Amino acid sequence: MFLSENNLSIIDIPIKTYYMSFCDPDKPEGKQYLGSIIIDGADVKDALKNSRIFSINPGGEVMFIDITKVTDKIKSTHKYRLLNEEEVDNALEDSL
Repeated sequence: MFLSENNLSIIDIPIKTYYMSFCDPDKPEGKQYLGSIIIDGADVKDALKNSRIFSINPGGEVMFIDITKVTDKIKSTHKYRLLNEEEVDNALEDSL
């Protein structure tokens, strides 16, 4: 639920869960991957904003995948933090 800026009333907005993967194509091959996060948001713009609010956005280019349908299989310890490749494999191995 969010507070509407226009009339200060509470509105229902469905929240989705996103897998976000970050890379820097200007880095040498093998060093381009910057990390991934699993985060909630109303849409990709909101998820990106949340990644900045929580200071877990490493920059670079980002790819979004809506993983809302498997949210119940994601451990809370894998959400809202920057994950390395091994942690991503562990977080998603039983989900996808």
